[in-house]
Amino acid sequence: MINSIIKFILSDFSLWTPIVAILIGIYANYKNHNGLSFNILRYLLFFVAGLQGLYTAIMHIFFGDFTSAQIGWQPSPFEFEVGLANLSYAFIGFIAFFKKDFGLWLGVVGGLSVFLIGAGFGHIYQLVAHANHAGSNSGVILYTDIIVPIIMIILLYLRHKKLAIEI
Repeated sequence: MINSIIKFILSDFSLWTPIVAILIGIYANYKNHNGLSFNILRYLLFFVAGLQGLYTAIMHIFFGDFTSAQIGWQPSPFEFEVGLANLSYAFIGFIAFFKKDFGLWLGVVGGLSVFLIGAGFGHIYQLVAHANHAGSNSGVILYTDIIVPIIMIILLYLRHKKLAIEI
């Protein structure tokens, strides 16, 4: 049982982090009444940009050969560079969680969305052009790389509209 939980946590990071963020954001809304879009987006910044960015940075930087195999790639020095990109999202995701600044949030969501949606379409290309059915190419990550940024963009838009109305 414990092994299954640990395997799920480590192998499906991109699935459980947004789910936990959304649930905590809903709960936080009952506590602080900053608005549902604000609370959910804030925790998505922490869990998806921050925590997931840190995890994927560690995996790409320190376990590059393993990570490449999970994606269906040959080991490459680009694993290190992808890890640094993920580390940068972790850094700004954690700052955005605490800073609560709309401009910062726009930058984080915009940059992360370009990265993740681009990676999602890269997974689709690898699937179609090279029949890459590796779990970390055509599995859950394919969907979360596209769906989660779209959710974040919608929440940011809703938050912006609320700010515009309140001003």
